[in-house]
Amino acid sequence: MEKDIETPLAPEGMTHADFRIGTEFRCAGAVWRCTDIGTRTVVAIRMDQVEIGSASGGLRILTRQEAEQDGWFTGPPYAVAERVFDEDDFPVCTLVAPPECSDGTALPPDLSAAGADMLANELAQRLGIDSDRAIHLAVISYLRRLDSGDTLSQRVAHAQVQARKAGIGAGLTDHKTLTDDMWGEA
Repeated sequence: MEKDIETPLAPEGMTHADFRIGTEFRCAGAVWRCTDIGTRTVVAIRMDQVEIGSASGGLRILTRQEAEQDGWFTGPPYAVAERVFDEDDFPVCTLVAPPECSDGTALPPDLSAAGADMLANELAQRLGIDSDRAIHLAVISYLRRLDSGDTLSQRVAHAQVQARKAGIGAGLTDHKTLTDDMWGEA
């Protein structure tokens, strides 16, 4: 089971300014994910478990992993109830540190296994390949981009040079005009 690492921000807990959409926090023994921030309130969904009721009155409790696989946390709108937290709740909330990648950087809070699968499936569908191949291509592409060491500005400048060599946007220095000309939208 995945362990949460609690990081209290201060002895008095959290303040309204500490919340960000997608961040997770602990309150009243449960783990919550912030889904919206109001002027004085925060809205969140419970992440550590999902209670599912049935018409016959039965109750089933899903673990976080089961709920993620079934898409309960996909939203908005969410399939689970959102709870409102106000300034009286903030002092007893503590931030849950996001999991880390092997390089020490934090994973995006909204990237669950189900979310990664959804992205892989979308890429696979667009390319007409299976999702395993899509993941392979995406990782290779990302690694090549890292290996190139070029910044976005450098890649754009290279594309502009190539476009000018091809006779597109000759004499143009404005990036928007050049791009519009490249796409035939000038």
